[in-house]
Amino acid sequence: MTRLARSAPEKPGVARAMMLRSTSPASSPRRWRADWFPAAQMAISALTAALDSPHSPTRVLAAQALSYLGPDVDISRLMRTAQTDTTAAARLYAVDAIGGSGKSPQVDWEQLLSTERNRDVRKHINYAQLRADQPVSADVMTALRQW
Repeated sequence: MTRLARSAPEKPGVARAMMLRSTSPASSPRRWRADWFPAAQMAISALTAALDSPHSPTRVLAAQALSYLGPDVDISRLMRTAQTDTTAAARLYAVDAIGGSGKSPQVDWEQLLSTERNRDVRKHINYAQLRADQPVSADVMTALRQW
């Protein structure tokens, strides 16, 4: 069983996070995604919208959270963050999210690499290229849910 929980009170400048919480640690990631797709989509939608926040910590956290949702994430908005965000950490996590989506072959990594100046982001771009079409594994998703 999984429930959708809202955390953080509504305050100016504080993102309201939507989190999926598993109440059955033995449930499989595939079944979890299939059974709770509408809830997962709500979380993905909220996190994707947070990429447009004027507050850089919110954008960084949203990109980082999306990096753990693997193949369910639409990479077009993440690409915009990876290309244009003013905060290197947001760009780095957007690259990680794209790499973890399994949709890397759709990305012109060389073009992104040619415009990126931050050393850490460049390393993550190279790693994302190596992952190719391998999304976040089911084992990693299980470990994260049980943590």
